[in-house]
This record gives sequence, C-alpha cells and structure tokens, in this order.
Amino acid sequence: MDIDIAYAATRAHAYRTYLIPSRYIKRELGGSKSLDEFVSYLHMTHYRDKLSGLGEVSLEELIKLFRTVFSERVATLSKGLPEKYHDFVRNYLLIFDIESVMEILSEKISGKPHRELEYYRYPFSAVDFSGFLAAPNPESLIMMLLKEPLAMEEDTVDLWRRYKTLYVVEMGLLRAYYVRLIQLSEELPGEEKEAIMDILGPEIDIMNISIAIGPMLYGYSPSLAARMLIPYKYKVPASALMETYRPEARAMMALIPEEYRPVARSFLMREDVTARTLTRRLILRHILTILPKLPISFAYIFGIIKLCEFEYRNLIAIAKGISLGLSSERIRSLLIVDEI
Repeated sequence: MDIDIAYAATRAHAYRTYLIPSRYIKRELGGSKSLDEFVSYLHMTHYRDKLSGLGEVSLEELIKLFRTVFSERVATLSKGLPEKYHDFVRNYLLIFDIESVMEILSEKISGKPHRELEYYRYPFSAVDFSGFLAAPNPESLIMMLLKEPLAMEEDTVDLWRRYKTLYVVEMGLLRAYYVRLIQLSEELPGEEKEAIMDILGPEIDIMNISIAIGPMLYGYSPSLAARMLIPYKYKVPASALMETYRPEARAMMALIPEEYRPVARSFLMREDVTARTLTRRLILRHILTILPKLPISFAYIFGIIKLCEFEYRNLIAIAKGISLGLSSERIRSLLIVDEI
C-alpha cells in the first residue's frame, strides 16, 4: 500500500463527512425562495465558516465562495499524491477551464462583453485566460486551443471553418480531454484503472451517444459526427453507433444500455440540460457503489473529488436558479442528487 495514497484516502474520508446530504440539498437548499433564505440554510452546513466573511448576499459573491471552497477541497484532496495520480487529477480539472473557454468564445461570437478575468479563472486553472480574453476574434482564440494544456486536434479548426458552430469546437476540446484522461488511466494499477473508468466510462459513452444523435437532430453530416467520437468503449462501442446510423433513432437506441436510455431520450427531445443532469446522477450512483469497495485507494479519493464537484455544481445551480426566478420544482430538476 502506497503510504501517500493511504494518507490522502484518510483525508478523503474526512472530507466526505463535510458534504451536504442529498436530501438537504434537494429539500431545504433547493426549496429556497431567495438568496437570503438559501444562505440561511447553508449556515447549517460546513459552509458556515466561509459565510461568516460574506458581505452582501449576491449571486456573484456566492459563486466566488463556492468556487473557493471547491478549489480548496481539491487542493487538499490531491496534496501529496504520487505523480501519476496527481497528473490525472490535474488533467481532470481541465474540464472547468474548457467550460470557461467556451463561455469566452461564445461571448466573442455574439459580441457580448466579457466579465472580469477572475470570473473565468479557478485557482487551479492551467490556461492563460488573459490571452483568451485579449484574442481579437473567435478564430484567433480557437487557434490558441491547439496549444497545451488543452491540445485540441488541428482538424477541429478545419471543421470550425466549414461549419462555424460552437458545437464543433466544444466537441473537439472534449474529445482531446477524454482521450488524455483515458491515456492517463492506462498508467494506473488494474483495480484502480477499472474503478476510475467505472466513473468516467458512462460519461464518455453518453457523450458519444449525444454526438451520434446529433446529425438526426441538427442536420450536420454523419461524417462530422464520426470524426468527433471518442475512441473508447465502456458499454457502448463508439464505432457501432455510426455503423448503424439511420435518420431515425430506433436502430441506435437498440445499442444503448437501459441505464443510458433516459439520457438518450432527453437528447432526442433536445433537452440537453436535462441530459447532462441525468448523466451526472448516473455517475453519482456509480461513485456511491465504488466507494465502499475501495476505501483506501486513489479511486476513493477521485470519487470524493467528483462528489465535491457535484456539490459545487448543485450550489451554483440553486443560486443561479433563484436569481433567474425559477420555481423550486425546476431548480430541483437540475440537481445532481441520489434521492429523486
């Protein structure tokens, strides 16, 4: 047993006790009628100490607070990990940089003004957001995505020039992201690799399903979809999705495991937000199954990091939902919880 992993796993067990129970997130936090009420419920959680320094209760300040807590937790949970595990966590965290880059690119295309630099950047960010913000036009920003650490493939630029759609860039970034994580997982011990891919595998499968469904919904060519697919099989072979492609869903649905079908149906109904939520709930269930099996392992540590991510995303969704005036029912439908 690697002593560094043992220490880190012990910290992860402690941090699991800090997480807000799903029932409390759904009932109390998700039912808040105002940001002030939301904050009052948060005072009953491990966020109470951070909230004591909060001035005005605003969406911007809450997002900043939640981001700080998440970043601090990730830093603590990954502290002292052996290099191969630390590299995996560092590359996993690039998903947050990708989300920020896509927001900046969307703003450039629409002509919407950018926010302050710190809105996009996390303490663990690995990319130069000041450079992205300063890019004079969308294409110059896209060319910057070819460089490390995002390392998007060059043919994505050709596809962007042909289709001029954000979808192509996002899929190109995510394809490079998942291919990198798959490669890094190959360096992990067998049991660890299997558990890690039990967490990431459904995410990759469902992304491939969404890509394969795209042509029948949005009219772009199946050849584009085939170029975007992630070359990996967890439960669904990527190649088979395109080999059985038809301009209707029945042939494809036959390839999809039952647990993925609610997600696929949401994509087919163009309810992408619902599909993402259902995907994360599915991954949450996988994580909760894995944790008891490998209590002293990197898989346990990574599972807790993912649970911290889901809590962070839940709190952001609630705060934004309240600010937008969404109903409690709608906000709860967006939450990544294991009690529905």
